Parts: sequence; structure tokens; C-alpha cells
Amino acid sequence: MRNVKHGNTSHSRSAAADPAHPAALGAMKKLFAFIAAALLALSLASYAASNAPQAQAQGTVPVSVDGIVSNGPSRPMIYSGTVQADATITSITFRFTYNNPRTPLQPGNRQVTVRVGDQTYTRNGVQFQGGRGDFSYTLNIPGGKTVTRGDLVSMTFINDPGLGARPNSITAIGQVNSVPEEEIPGGDEDQDPGTEVPGTDDPGTETPGTEDPGAGENPGAGENQNPPADPGQGAGPGTGGNTEGDNRADDNFERCQFRDNTFRWTRGNLTTVVSNTRTNVVMTMTEEVRGTGDLRGPILAQVQHRNGYQLDTRRPVRVRLLDSRGVQRYIRSVVPSDRAGSQMLIREAVEGEGNGGGVLHTGAAQKVEPGWKIEVTMEFTNTGDARPCPEVPSPLGPGQIQYQILGSPPEVCVGEGSQVVSRKPARELTNAERQRGTSVYVTASQPSDQGRDHSQLYLQTAVSGAFVPVGQSTTWVVNALAYNQQDNWLYAISQPRIGKDFYGNDTTAFTDVRNALFYEDPCRPAGHLLQIDPVTGEVHDLGKVTKGGGSAPTHNGYGFQGEYGQKWPNDLWGGINVGFFDANGRYWVTNGSLSGTGALYSVDLNSVSARTDYQFSSSEPPRAPGDYGKRYRTASEDYAMLPDTGNYAWGIINRWNSNLDMNTRPTTARSVYIERINLDNGQSQRWDITSLSTRYGARIPLNHQWSKAWTYSDGTLGFGTGSSGQSSDVIRIRVENPTSANPRFTLASVDRNAPAAYNTNGTSNGYNMPKPTFKTDLEIVKRREEIRDGRIYWWIDAWNNGPDGLSGFSLHDTVEAGFTDLRREEVVDNTGTNIPFVEKRYANGLTLEFGNLPARAQGDTRPQVSVRVSAQLTAQARGQCVANTATVVNNEHDTNANNNTFTSSCDVRVEKSAVDINRDGTVDSKDVEALGENGPYKVTYDVKVTNTGRVKTSYNQVKDTPQFSEAFTVNSFKVKRPGESGFSTLEPTNGAYILGGPRVLEAGRSETYRVEVEFNADKDKLEKNPDLGTCTGNTKGLLNKAAVDGFEDEGCVDFPPPEVPKDMQVQIVKMQAGGATTPISGADFAVYPASETGELDMANTEPVALNDNGQGTFSVELKTPGTYWLVETQAPAGLSLLSQPIKFTTAWQTRNGQDVAAVRILDGGSTLITAGAGGANNTVGIIKVADVQDQTGTLPQTGGWGVGLPLAASLALIVSGCAYALRRRA
Repeated sequence: MRNVKHGNTSHSRSAAADPAHPAALGAMKKLFAFIAAALLALSLASYAASNAPQAQAQGTVPVSVDGIVSNGPSRPMIYSGTVQADATITSITFRFTYNNPRTPLQPGNRQVTVRVGDQTYTRNGVQFQGGRGDFSYTLNIPGGKTVTRGDLVSMTFINDPGLGARPNSITAIGQVNSVPEEEIPGGDEDQDPGTEVPGTDDPGTETPGTEDPGAGENPGAGENQNPPADPGQGAGPGTGGNTEGDNRADDNFERCQFRDNTFRWTRGNLTTVVSNTRTNVVMTMTEEVRGTGDLRGPILAQVQHRNGYQLDTRRPVRVRLLDSRGVQRYIRSVVPSDRAGSQMLIREAVEGEGNGGGVLHTGAAQKVEPGWKIEVTMEFTNTGDARPCPEVPSPLGPGQIQYQILGSPPEVCVGEGSQVVSRKPARELTNAERQRGTSVYVTASQPSDQGRDHSQLYLQTAVSGAFVPVGQSTTWVVNALAYNQQDNWLYAISQPRIGKDFYGNDTTAFTDVRNALFYEDPCRPAGHLLQIDPVTGEVHDLGKVTKGGGSAPTHNGYGFQGEYGQKWPNDLWGGINVGFFDANGRYWVTNGSLSGTGALYSVDLNSVSARTDYQFSSSEPPRAPGDYGKRYRTASEDYAMLPDTGNYAWGIINRWNSNLDMNTRPTTARSVYIERINLDNGQSQRWDITSLSTRYGARIPLNHQWSKAWTYSDGTLGFGTGSSGQSSDVIRIRVENPTSANPRFTLASVDRNAPAAYNTNGTSNGYNMPKPTFKTDLEIVKRREEIRDGRIYWWIDAWNNGPDGLSGFSLHDTVEAGFTDLRREEVVDNTGTNIPFVEKRYANGLTLEFGNLPARAQGDTRPQVSVRVSAQLTAQARGQCVANTATVVNNEHDTNANNNTFTSSCDVRVEKSAVDINRDGTVDSKDVEALGENGPYKVTYDVKVTNTGRVKTSYNQVKDTPQFSEAFTVNSFKVKRPGESGFSTLEPTNGAYILGGPRVLEAGRSETYRVEVEFNADKDKLEKNPDLGTCTGNTKGLLNKAAVDGFEDEGCVDFPPPEVPKDMQVQIVKMQAGGATTPISGADFAVYPASETGELDMANTEPVALNDNGQGTFSVELKTPGTYWLVETQAPAGLSLLSQPIKFTTAWQTRNGQDVAAVRILDGGSTLITAGAGGANNTVGIIKVADVQDQTGTLPQTGGWGVGLPLAASLALIVSGCAYALRRRA
């Protein structure tokens, strides 16, 4: 040991402690080896632990903070949140800030109630932890409480001072059972108190800045740009654009190995550069300014990531403003903190878990111009966090920067200002307005944020069609839109325009929007009554709405509460945003948003004045959740009326006022309430409709401000969204028993077709008292077409019987037992107008929303719209009939609602039968008619269609398919349809004849089609195989099959077999013409069989012997059937012979089961020759021959010449002619 003296101080050092000594060097090597081994063992243990099963590991359960509700002094304060994963919670901690030095929250002993899911825990004597503004309470749950994603957690305690608190975080500890896709469990971090870095607020310092390369060249910027917002609104989120370094993003966080690399996103005018240290992720976002104006208020940067990285509360967030040369014009750095009064702003990530931040620009407004840049640098870390190493890279995209650039507020109108005019007189609806049915009008202001400065009127003529602009946009900011049925004009109240100005340098301006004000525009001032033409969109200024009475504290002659520069609530300068006409024609308006009081004003259109019966307090407090129930005070942002249901206005309550139930107990923040206000007394009621769904499973979209309301002519209410949660969602609600204490609500449809805008309002001309504006009759028929390849097919036909057109209709079809996979196959539009439609498929149904449908043209029987749908039959239903019902919902008043629903049932049956033509009581071969001696033939059938069910139904086409045997050929096919007097000739389609249909049949009714088939018979085939003409065995005979809707039936009849000859006694009776009834004698006759060609050949044919009874009656036995000739050879004295031979046929016919004689005169007949039947049972054929008096002037002799002399003369001429011809040839 040696002593070394430095001045008065003595130090001693051993050799072993000398690093240059050999022994010391050896000891240090051993020490280093031991440390390296220990580190390696710890690393291996950590790796093994990280890869070991974690099922029982306790970690952070993600919980989002919904907010704190304070209900006043000595009332419950409710702090609530929502669980974001399925988990088992073993403890939960609520942290909040109550920083009011005048009335501090006393920790004291108190009762606290904590709700976790469906379980409530009450603890007495609770001492809050903390002080000086920050408090917390932790509840331990022995054994744990199982929750699912979306469950509510809350803490309730009595708030003695009654002042509000700010939420900090809700931290739950437990086991995460399942995590939502693309999310990693994690909770909010405790934040250290914010500490400002001294000397960093230095506007105007001429320090050269660092300009990041790669700034985007796309003009404009905006928060969530789609479409591009006005300049100065910040870049929207996304992962598109020119992205560099993405191929390194995955490696950057692989197995928590942070690499020293840098990658960059470029999107529009925003460039984001990400680099890594060994512990932190450094993110620099640079956005190029595209506008000119004053930069003021908050500058907030938000990131996109998924692994829960948080701002490093030990490192400041830096915001710089660089001019176009890169010179730093402003810089501010603040350590992140969410404590009250902090100049640092912390917000959640724009996508995924985690957060982002920014600072409040508290200096004087900074003039900026295009080319300047805003730069925000943030550091993120998971140091000290219990989260596992991220498996998904972070960040995912460039994020966004929010800021505002505003122009200087004008003081006088420069250019064309508003010209106040008198109210226009009532107008008549144009023909186009009447033909399109209900018209829904919507105003939307642009840009779609609080910086709006112009408006556009839109028209929706069909629920499924787009909203079409009406005329040009106007520089008025139009709201409180309402349609006046008494004069057919639109009315509205103008809102303040130009943009939002934060109140001074208030550090809470970004979070406390009640301090946000609007500029006044002298050219388009707020609070004016506007009259708008629904056809052209032209706006007429009727002047400033003045005070017409009531209790509203107004200023500067206005009729609405509020004053320029005044904080919220401010009805006038926050913007009147609700307007509607009641059953008495009064125009009601209000500011129903957070910026107003919600007081209902009645505006007199003639005097342009407003009054209210709402009772204002001396110091009207701002609106807050739970602020509901005061007379003549609204809780919704637009209302509509229902016809013939009293003087009630209907609206959907604001989202911010829907997180308390009817007893002011906390409920999910995603509740939806419908509100009814009695305008006669100002009382209001509300009902929870969150759980409503359409018959096809569609639900009401949540977390919206329903800022558009209107009425359809069918009595349904329409609602659309607006404000900060604006979308294109449109819902229709039907109200039953609307005046009762418990109305019944039905969600009719959910669509996405309205224009999205922040400042928006809606109305329609569908509401009218006391009778509907439009009268229509929408009818529907559903018919089954076929079953093929395991699918069943239907047609749904719809038409409008008028007299007015309808603006649109919804067609609904439902999946029912027996089939699945219901889908649209095709749509046939017979109107020629190309009706638009939108299809929506649900798990249990299908909906098609159609546009305008005019009344069907006179005499047109076709459906205007036909929709073919199909469904997959289940295995159990294969080969069976499956019933199905379709429904239409008319937008207009329907004069006949009984034909809006139709069921294609399984109750239609078809019967096919041959007709008993000879009426002998039996259908047999004798009912086949011979149209000639050897054909053609005709057979007649009846096809009977019957509805055997109890309700009206339809049937599709009735098909008839002749299936005759090969011996027969169809020549023609005719049908006489029900209700028609004559037959129509049909042509076959694929071998089948379409008799008729589709048609509707009432329950229990039948209708019959009469069918006549003419055909030829092949006698040779029938002789070779007589069975071809019969219906027995394997042959078909005259088989005919009919089918409808999958049901079939057959009718068959035998072809007449060849007849077996059977002699018939035929009597020839000689009569005297002139009506004599007694036979006369003296005549003689001869009967010759006809030749094979049917001719008379007396030279080569022997006559059949006749029996003469001497009394003028001759009898002869003739083979039947047969064809014969009758010749009178001698006439009675004084009478003339027949002028020519008579050709006749004999046949047997069956009547009542008996053969009867049938004699038919074919040739030579006259009124003097008749044929018939007589004798016992009409088995004797009778031919009566009447002769007339001889007209020669001499008395004829018995056996006179008769026709002999002319015949002899004719024969002599023939012989002479032949002799002459022979002599010439010789």
C-alpha cells in the first residue's frame, strides 16, 4: 500500500485495484466472463419464457374510455368505458382528473359502485388514491369476472361539488381469452406530468430548417380527404401514395430487433419519415401547406399503427413551421401530458391502438402561404410496458396532421350582397313533380366540416336513386330545411359561414369545442329566413328573423338566442339546424346541436319573426349528456311529421345525449333513441330502438348524428346522418299507434345513398294533411316457374295501377323452410325507362329497392317490372313444392294495400281430360270426330286449374304437350281460354303449347282451358299394330299431358277401331211434295253400291234388291258402314222423276249405349230429299223422296219416259260423235 497525497487529501490504492496490474487484469477477465454467461442465461430464460404457453398469464385487458357524466351536486358521477376483448378481469383501476382548486374533490369515505359486464360491485368507505387533482380507485375481483368484447365497465359515486371531471384511463388486469383481429391487447399508460421545455416557443427565428425530401405534389389537404378538402385542413390517413421503405417495415420490428434504418411514406402533400433508435421509434411528419391565410389553434399529428406503441412521455413533441425557403418561422416543444392546462395534446391513433400528439399554437396568428411546411416530430416507445413484442410492424402508414388555416373575417360585404325580397305566392306542382311521387329534398354544405361556406340542394325521387343536384350551389349556408305543403315552397334558416375561429388562445379549445365560434359574413348573414324554389334551387332572402315574443334572450334584433362572440350555447351563431312544418302549417326551428340551447322556435313566415315558449335560465348552461326532458327543448337534430297522427314531431336523439337510459343510469354509448315531441304542449318522450332490424337482418348504423328527417307518402319516416359522423346512411322507420303511450316501431329499410355532409338537413313533400298528395296502387304477383338442377325458380311481377306515379318501392323476398341461397337471376323492365334498382342480400332474405314507377299505360296488361329469383332446395325439399311469399313496400299512399303481399303457394292443381263430345256419358273412341271419310280427325280436351288453398295465389304458364302414338300426326292446336268466346290457334314451343298464364286464382276457384287437336291417322300403321290407337299397355293412343307449376296430369282417349260391318235396314219412302205425310205408290227405285272411288257405276255394278210393299215404301238391307247411290227409275203417275241420283252413307252411332242408324245425304240432296232414323230404337235408316207434279202439260202415263228420252238422245249423240271420229281417222 502506498499513500499519494494531493494537497491535504490522502488516497490509498491496492495493486489489485490497479487495472495495469496482471493480477487485476486476470480478475477482470473472470468477472467479464461471469457477466457474459449470466447475460446469456438470462437471455435464454427470457426467450424460453416468451415462447412458453401464456394461457394463464396475467396481462392488461384493453378497455376504451367512453367518458364521465356529472349530473350535478350530490348526484351520481358516472365514469364508463368499453371492454375491447374477450377476457377474465381480476382487477380494474379507474383514473381521473378533478382539478378545480375552488371546490376540490374530497377523498373522504364514500360509497363506490363498479359495474363489470353484467355484475355490479358496491364498496363502502372507499378512499380515493391520489390528490392535487389526480385520483384513482382499484377494485380487486377474487376469482375474476368473465367479460366479452363490447361489455360496459363503469364506476359511479356521489359528486359532492357537482363539477365535472376529465377521464384519464381505465386499466384492467386479467387474462385475455381472445383478441379482435389485427389488435394486440394493451391499456392506457400512466402519463407523467407534462413539463414544458423552456425557451422553445420562438416564433419568427430565422434559423435554417431541415426540409424533408419527397413532399407530395397533390394539391389541397384535408382531414380524411375524400373528396379533397379546402386548403389547410391537414392530410388524411391511408397507406396509399408513393411509399418508400415498406419492404423493410416487417424487418424493422422482427422479434423486437430494432434496426438503424429509416423508411418513409409520401401521400399527397404529407411526408412521414420513420427512424429507429435502440429503444424508440422516431416519427417526423411534414405537410406542405397549400392554402393562404392565418395558422392558429391546435396542430395535432396522429399516427397509424397496430401494436399499441405510445408517446414517450419523457421526450417532447416538437412542432415547427418552415417557410418556402426552409427557414424556421415557429417552433414549440412540449413533453406529452394529458393534465389539465397542458399545452400538449394527446389523441388516440387514427388507426389501431396507441396515440399521437401535437401542440396548441398559442402565439399570434401566423400568416402562411403555399410552399410552407408544418413539421411534427414524435417519439414512441414500449419501454417499461408489459406488452409482448409486436408481431405487426408499426407504424402502418403516414397518419395525418390536423390544423386550420383561416382567412381574416370580413367586416363589410364586398361584391354582391343579399337582397331582401317579399315572400313569393303559393305555386302549383308541376306535372313532373306529380309524376315522380314523393320528392325528398336535402341540403348539404361544403366543405364537409365546420369550415363550410356554400350549400347545394339535392333531390331524391326514389329511395334507391342518387340524390341529384337541383340548380347551382348557393353561397348561403342553408339549414333547417322544410317543405311547406300549403304553398309548395321550401323554407330554411341561414347559418353562419366562412369557418371556425377558436376563442382566443384558450388552451382547452381543441377539446372544449364550446369555445368555437363562427365568423359573420355580411354578404350572407346568419339568421335569415330563406324561401327556396324546389324546381330550380333558387334562394330568396326574406330578411332577418326578428323577435316575435317569448323568453329568448336575443341581441341585435334577432329572434334567436345568442350573440356574436358568445360561447356556447349560442342558437344563432352555433347555427339553426332543425326545421319542419307541423300539422297546423307552423314552421318550427331550433339549434339542436351541442352549440345551441335546443329551444324550439315558431317562425311566422309573413312577419319573418320567431318566438319560443322554452324557459331560459339566467345563465343557460351548455348542453350535456343526460340533458333531456324540458318542455319545448329538442334532443334531436331534425324532425318530421306523420300524417293524421296528431301534432307530434319525430326525431332520432343526438348521439351525445344517448348514453343514459330513461332513469339516467349509464348505458352503452351506442344506443339509438327515437323522440316524439307534442308541439301543443312541448312535452317529449323517447324510446330505445337500438335493437331494431329489418326482416332481412339489417340494423340501424350506430354512432351517428341523425341530422336529416323527412316523411314518405306511405307514412314512414326517413332519417339521414350529418355532423361529425356524417355518412350516406338512410333508414326508414314505420310507426304503429304513433299517438299511444307505447308506439310500435319497425325498421323498414337501411340504405346508403344520401349525400354526406357536416352541415345537412332533409325534408319531403310526402307529408300532407289531411289527405295524401299522391294516390297509387302498387300490385304484386309471385309465380313459380320451374324446378331445375336442385334450384327452384320464381317470377315476381309488379305494376302500378295508378293514377299517380310513385317515387319508388321496395321488393322483399324471404328465405323460408325448404330452401337456402335466395338470389336474383334477372330483372325485366317493361316501362322503357330503365328503372334504377339497388340489390341487398341478407342471410335470410333479399331486397331490391326500385326507383320511380309511373302508372301503367291504359290497355297494357304486362307487368311493369318482373324479377326472376331462385333458391337452392334443401335435401329434404328436393322434388317437392316449396311455398314462398314476396312483399312490396310503396313509398306513396297505396289505395289498395291488400295486393302488396303475394304467396306462391303449393295449392295449385291441374286436371286434364278428354271431352264427351257425343254426350253419351262416356269418354271413349266414339268422341273422336272424323272430319272426313278418311280424316282428318279431331279430339277435344279440358285443362282445369284449381286453387285448393285458403288464400289467393298464382300459377305460371299452363303447358299442354300432345304425346300421341307414332300413328298420329298433329295438324293444328287450338285453345279457348277462360273468359274468351273463341278459339286461338297456337304454335308449339319445344313440343309444348302454352295455353295461358300467368294468372291469379282466388282461394277455392277453378278455371278451364278448352283444347281442340286436329290430327291425321296412318291407317297402315294402325292395321299392322292396332294397339297404337289405344291408351292401354305400352302404347299412347291419343295421350295428352298438361302441366303447371310442377304439377302434371294426363288425358287419353282411344282412336276409333276399324268398324265391323253390320247390315242396316234402310227404308225408302216415296212422298208427294207439298207437305204430304202419307207414302204413295207407283214409284220404283234402284240402290247401287258406290265404287271404290265413291262414284256411281251402273254398267258394272249390280243393284241391291229392294222389297216393295206396294204402299210406296221400299226396304233394303245394306252393309254398314257404306256409301251408296239411290236412283228413281219410275215415278208415280203425274209426278216427275228425281233429276239426279242421290249419294248417301250409312253408319252406326252410339247413343246412351245403343247403336242407332245414321244415314247422311252426301250428294244430290235437296229439300225434297231427307234422311233420318226410325223404327224400334232408331235402328232403321229412312230416306224420304218427294216428287213434284209433271210440268210437261200432258198427263204422264204409268211407266212414262221420265228421264229416258233425254238419256236416249244423249246416247245417240255420243254414238254419232264416235262414228264420225272413226271415219275421219280412216
